[in-house]
Amino acid sequence: MASGDHIGFFLGFGRALRAEGLQIGSAEIELFMKALAKAEVKSLRDIYWVGRVCLTASPEQIPVYDRVFQHWFQNMGDATFPAALALHQEESCPSISKLRTTTIEVPTSRTSGRAAAWGERLGLKRIHPPDADELSTMQLITSSLNSCPPVRRSRRFRAGGRSGPLHLRRILRTSYRTGGEFFRLIRSRRLTRVRPIMLLVDVSKSMAAHSRAFVQFARAASHRKGKTEVLCFGTQLTAVTKLLRPGDAAAALERISAAVQDWDGGTRLSDALEELFRSPRQTRSVRGAVVILLSDGLDRGSCEMMAKNVARLSRLAHRLIWINPLCVDPLFEPRAAAIRAILPFVDKVFGCQDLSDVAAIVPNLFTDN
Repeated sequence: MASGDHIGFFLGFGRALRAEGLQIGSAEIELFMKALAKAEVKSLRDIYWVGRVCLTASPEQIPVYDRVFQHWFQNMGDATFPAALALHQEESCPSISKLRTTTIEVPTSRTSGRAAAWGERLGLKRIHPPDADELSTMQLITSSLNSCPPVRRSRRFRAGGRSGPLHLRRILRTSYRTGGEFFRLIRSRRLTRVRPIMLLVDVSKSMAAHSRAFVQFARAASHRKGKTEVLCFGTQLTAVTKLLRPGDAAAALERISAAVQDWDGGTRLSDALEELFRSPRQTRSVRGAVVILLSDGLDRGSCEMMAKNVARLSRLAHRLIWINPLCVDPLFEPRAAAIRAILPFVDKVFGCQDLSDVAAIVPNLFTDN
């Protein structure tokens, strides 16, 4: 039913609800469109109830939904939709028995993140435990991270090099056996260390369809060799590193779901970065690390502050990698102002929507290509 020329009309209805403050992301709009396609819609009443089920999350949102529905569908009739969807007076919807004559204007400015929620929503979220396939994928990710880790040159040296500087300590020690004579020059080589990794996982409303997979990736990354720091952000910044490692994966996800309070709320990446920089310990964790941002980049805050904070993050980190689920679409264009503010400071961008997508890019995550 929702195919053809009417897709834009229903998408506009979802955007209008979002503009009125309802926390609606792409997942809810997609669910609404699929439900319309499968439902036997014969009247405006059917559309009302399909939208009310898919696009509202609490009783407090129903008056807002009714008001926007009343404005948006006022001109619905034979001229706009098929005759089967014409308005019938005997099947009027609750709260929309009398359609008003005013129209609602959907904002079309090119500022940041109309798809991003703004308000704070505190509460618990149930994260379902991983199944057998997901556990296997997580183990594969851990193995891939250990087989091709990001490395850095250490300041320490070890004897055994062929063309490095002389290892004076080892030369003097071996000379004791020969009465102080130097019969063999021992070279030294510089050691390498595994670089630390910091993961910034977006748990806001617009990332609701992907946050579980990205938290599972964080769990897999926490078991690699080397230091791994994991922070979740929405409207708050929560460090969950110590919750990821102990126990099995299901218990770790359950601990994270209880510790993170701002699931499916607004997106305040810039504020989260400012809070990170205020912590000396977390700032030290960023220095020289590979920072992986797992977010769609949709934010309702100031783009100037966003650019400033991301620029500082890029300067502190060895490399800034962005995993964005929106980039999976080959037709994706960075039109949101927040996304355009982040892109100049990112070294790599990958498009991933689920755990298998992340597993596919891990071998190329730290390469220079």
